[in-house]
Amino acid sequence: MASVSFFLILFCLSLFTAVLGLETDDCKPTSCKKHGPKIRFPFRIKKRSPEYCGYRGFEVFCNEKNETMLLLPSSVQVAVKHIDYVTQQIHLYDPENCLPRKLPQLNLSSSNSPFRFSYDNYNYTMFNCSAPFENRCGVPIPCLDDSRLKRIERSRVF
Repeated sequence: MASVSFFLILFCLSLFTAVLGLETDDCKPTSCKKHGPKIRFPFRIKKRSPEYCGYRGFEVFCNEKNETMLLLPSSVQVAVKHIDYVTQQIHLYDPENCLPRKLPQLNLSSSNSPFRFSYDNYNYTMFNCSAPFENRCGVPIPCLDDSRLKRIERSRVF
């Protein structure tokens, strides 16, 4: 009977140690701010999580506003809105509210980036017209300094 009690105490002690070890895990899910996206494997937060907690290229960082940021190729920084770990999708946005300014330098297809655009993305073509462009369909892009830049939408039928 004493040996059963000893093993029961030993089992409870090892279970308690295992649970305590989970609480101090270096790779537990974390976020940059209270209601920010939860970051867990394969992602990791630079300077907060050890390198072995995530894959190379899946590093995010916290900016001065505690927003979760992702650095894409060509030094394009975007904020992480949500990560869906089941569907393997990451939802990004521009915290400066001017994505058109960053689009010309962003090219994921020719880089070693582990990320790809989803199929429901939009195609953008940027032109720099030296002369004023008169088009009634154009909508100004207010975040760009040049008032000659306009967005022209075109429907595509497949």
